[in-house]
Amino acid sequence: MKIFTAIGENTTNVWSMLVRLPAQSRLVNAQVLASLRAKVEFAETTTYDYPMEEIAGFIKQQTHKAAYALTLQKGTAPDLFDSKFGGLPYWKPDMQYPVDRTGRKMMLLAQINFDRATVDERLPQQGMLQFFIALDEVDGTYGYDDAAPDSQEMFRVIYHETVDYAVTQEEILKMEVPVSSDPALEDLTPVWKPFRVDIAPRAFYINTADRRFDKLFRDAVRTLTGKKLGKQLAYDILTREDFEYLDHELSYYGHNMLGAPYFVQYDLRKNPKYYDTVLLQIHSELGAQDDEICWGDGGVANFFINSEALAQRDFSKVLYCWDCG
Repeated sequence: MKIFTAIGENTTNVWSMLVRLPAQSRLVNAQVLASLRAKVEFAETTTYDYPMEEIAGFIKQQTHKAAYALTLQKGTAPDLFDSKFGGLPYWKPDMQYPVDRTGRKMMLLAQINFDRATVDERLPQQGMLQFFIALDEVDGTYGYDDAAPDSQEMFRVIYHETVDYAVTQEEILKMEVPVSSDPALEDLTPVWKPFRVDIAPRAFYINTADRRFDKLFRDAVRTLTGKKLGKQLAYDILTREDFEYLDHELSYYGHNMLGAPYFVQYDLRKNPKYYDTVLLQIHSELGAQDDEICWGDGGVANFFINSEALAQRDFSKVLYCWDCG
């Protein structure tokens, strides 16, 4: 399928255009064309006979990765020490609490208690990992700084090697830390209710949002059919139905650790070779009656770390980003 081209000519201050679009069946709303002052030509529909199930299987085989899915337990309120999203953080009162670049206390986004989780050696075998974000009233970015996404000035990742289970909720409340369930902070947090989180192993694969996907797709087609596609993109070749089939088979729309990166728009990492591991991914999760977790208009957040730094339990350099539609 061909990507459209446009040729413009200015005649007496009125632009006339020749536009070539993909096959008409791929248009989301053909009525838009009626409003264009343009001559429209449709490219010929490209026919193919690719074994989609085998292509999906090829990509799964090549990219299979053991990781962990995080599931919200909506029927039970989390306690101070649970793995959770939002809520009151565990903290040792004699430790300095994290603050942003302005000196304002940060809010707990998530905490993972490895004392209560069964994970492999890639992740800590004990202690607690916490993710904090700034209360950004000016930009409303939930602590994301696109100019320095790994500076940890507007977010913070903290690892406690041990957990002091003698700490009480009353001690934390006396510290007057911001909590995501505070109605006054609703516009400053993507997590509006505290949720206990269960962690379970799950297989992950490179999905259609991954920058490596198109090469894998071309490799699969060449291996299975012998056809070489050059540098063509899967989306430009496949029908919408076939592309969505691959997206459904390969993608996991859910919170996870060590899984495949997922982005709503594009990969926000400038150095993906270094930030090669998903430390934590939190998706938007909308409830039946009201929003529960929502990044912008329904996006996803990622915390990336280098695999060697993770092995050394060094969380000083983490990249945080989120995007939405």
